[in-house]
Amino acid sequence: KSDVAFNGPANAGSDLMPASVTYGAPSFVSSGASVTNIDEDLAALIQPLVDAGSDLTFAAWVMLPRTAIYLSRLRGTADGALSFPFINAKGGVLAGLPVVTSGILSN
Repeated sequence: KSDVAFNGPANAGSDLMPASVTYGAPSFVSSGASVTNIDEDLAALIQPLVDAGSDLTFAAWVMLPRTAIYLSRLRGTADGALSFPFINAKGGVLAGLPVVTSGILSN
């Protein structure tokens, strides 16, 4: 229940709980699953925050644990090095910002 209260985009808030962090937030469609596509998507997600005046000090990624695991396993270089080595199912860091994983991201 706390994940729904925190992440549920339909949670507009009430007298008993505040609106979720995703309520009213824009949504984006992924450009693909390759490392290049993911890098482009990350930039596209960050840009609206910068355009709105954020210095990104308090920005964080919120994603499903399975998404974090997928990213943690991606190899995008010829030598087989991990593309996103600081992320795992419990969180971590992606593009210099903290990752929060949650089993609930929509209602």
